[in-house]
Amino acid sequence: MWVNAHSFHVLLGASYEQFLKDQMTGVANNLLSNDFFSFNFYDNSAAANSSLTDLIQPWKMASLFGRLNYDFNNRYLFEANFRYDGSSRLDPSKRWDLFPSFSAGWRVNEESWFEPLRDEVSNLKIRASWGQLGNSSALSGYFPYLGLITNKDASGNVISYVGNTVYYQQEMASKDITWEVLQSTNIGIDIGLLDSRLNMTADYWWKQNKNMMANMQVGHIIGVDVPAQNIGQLNTWGWEFSANWNDKIGPVTYQIGFNIEDSQNKLVKYTGANVISEGTVARLEGYALNTIWGYKTDGYWSSRQEYLDYKAAHPGYVSFQDNMVTGGDVKYLAQGTPDHQIGTGDATPENPGDLVCLGTTNGRYLYGINLAAQWKGFDFTVFFQGTGKRSFLINSRTIAPLAYSYEMPWTVHLDYWTEDNQDAFFPRIINYNAADPFDYRPSDKWVQNGAYIRLKNIQLGYTIPVLKKNIQNLRIYIAGTDVWEQSQVLKVFDPEVGDNTQKSQYYPFFRTWTTGISVTF
Repeated sequence: MWVNAHSFHVLLGASYEQFLKDQMTGVANNLLSNDFFSFNFYDNSAAANSSLTDLIQPWKMASLFGRLNYDFNNRYLFEANFRYDGSSRLDPSKRWDLFPSFSAGWRVNEESWFEPLRDEVSNLKIRASWGQLGNSSALSGYFPYLGLITNKDASGNVISYVGNTVYYQQEMASKDITWEVLQSTNIGIDIGLLDSRLNMTADYWWKQNKNMMANMQVGHIIGVDVPAQNIGQLNTWGWEFSANWNDKIGPVTYQIGFNIEDSQNKLVKYTGANVISEGTVARLEGYALNTIWGYKTDGYWSSRQEYLDYKAAHPGYVSFQDNMVTGGDVKYLAQGTPDHQIGTGDATPENPGDLVCLGTTNGRYLYGINLAAQWKGFDFTVFFQGTGKRSFLINSRTIAPLAYSYEMPWTVHLDYWTEDNQDAFFPRIINYNAADPFDYRPSDKWVQNGAYIRLKNIQLGYTIPVLKKNIQNLRIYIAGTDVWEQSQVLKVFDPEVGDNTQKSQYYPFFRTWTTGISVTF
C-alpha cells in the first residue's frame, strides 16, 4: 500500500561531559640526603628551597541531539540531524548554539523505469549532504571570557619585585569568543555493476572552517596578551574514489580493491599571518597550510674564482658567507636581476626577496591497493599504500654531516663534493653553524619528494582441517609489515617521516616478519 511505503525513524537524546584536573605540586630542593625521599629532610632555612602550587582545569559540555530518518519505498531517502551544544569555555551569552545537518539520497535502481538495466547495474545511488558542527576545544584556555590572575611569566617562573610576588592579569578577557563552525558539503554516487561484483563509490566535498580562532596582531603598548578571536577562515576541498571487484575463477575466490583521495586547502583569512621565512610556514593568509619557502639553486660553485667572476659580471650580487664561498658551495640563484644580496626581502608574499614557494607538506593523491585470494584453505592478502605527491624538508642539522658530535653522519654523506667528485649530492665538508646553515639553507636542493608506494602488509595463511569437536579453527600464517617501498627520498629516511625531522627525534625504521598459529576453541 502507498501508506506502507513510508518509513520514519526518530531519535532524541542528551549527553553531558565533565572534565576536572585538580593537581597539587610540592617541590623541595637541597635534600639533606639522597637516601631520604621525604619533604621532612631538606634545607628549610631558605624559602626558595620549597614551593607549593596547584592547577585546576575544568570544562563541561552539554548537548541535546536528534535525528529524523525518512524513506519512501526504499527509493527516496532523507535524514535531518541537529545538535544544540553548550560549552563552559564560552561566555554564557555565547555558550549555546544550534548545529544542523541534512542528507538526501535517491536509489535510482529502484525506479520502475530502471528495470531493463538491473542485470548490468545492480545498484545506483545518488546522494548529497550538508551540515555544521561546532568546535570549542580550539580555545587555548578554560575561561577566556574571564580576567584571570597569575603570578608567573610565560615560562612558568614566579615573578617578584623587591622580594614581593607580583600578581597580574596576563591576558585580556573576551566575551565575544564563540564557536568555530565546521561546515561540510558532500555530493556522491554509489554504483554496483555486473551483479554487484564491481562496486564503485565517488565523492566530492568541500568544507569551511568559519569563525576560526586566530591571534590578533596588536601594538605592544597594550602591555598584556590578547586572546584569540573568531577572525579566521580555512577552506578545504577534495574528492575520493574507491572500486572493489569480487569474483571467483574455478575454486579460487579473489578480491581486488583500490581507493584514492585528494584534498587541498587555503587559509582564506587569518589576521596577521602574512610573514614568511626560510623553511615551512604553518599558516600564511591566501596560501595552503604548511607551505615550504626556500631558495632556487643551480648546483655548486666549481671554485672561488668562478664565484668572483660571477660577482664581477653581475655587480651587486652577494651570496651567503660572501668571504668564504668557494668550490663545493651551493650556488643560490637570485630572483629577478642578480644585482643584490641573496635574502628574504620584506619576508612577505608580496616581497619575498629570493624566497620562492617550493610546495606544501600536505600529502595529495593518497591511495591504497588491496589484493586477496582464497583457495582450498589457503589465503593470501597484500596491501599497498602510497602518496602521489608530497614535499617535505628535513632539518638542516640532520642533512649536514658532523653538525653535532652526538649526531653522527650516515653513509649517504660519503657522497660529498671534492675537486674529483664535483657531481656529488652533498656540498663540501664544512663546520656547521646553526645560526647560519650556509649550504644547508632551505632550498629546492633539500626539499624531498615524498611521493612513494609501500608494500605495507603481506600475509600467507593456511587453515588446517580439524575435527570441530575440540577445535573450531586452526590456522598457521606468515606475515610481513613494511617489507618494500619505492620512493625518491634519501634512503636513510622513511618517506612517511614528518616535516623538518631532526636526527635526534627520528625513530629508526623497521621491516617486520611474523609467523604464528591461530587457534579457536
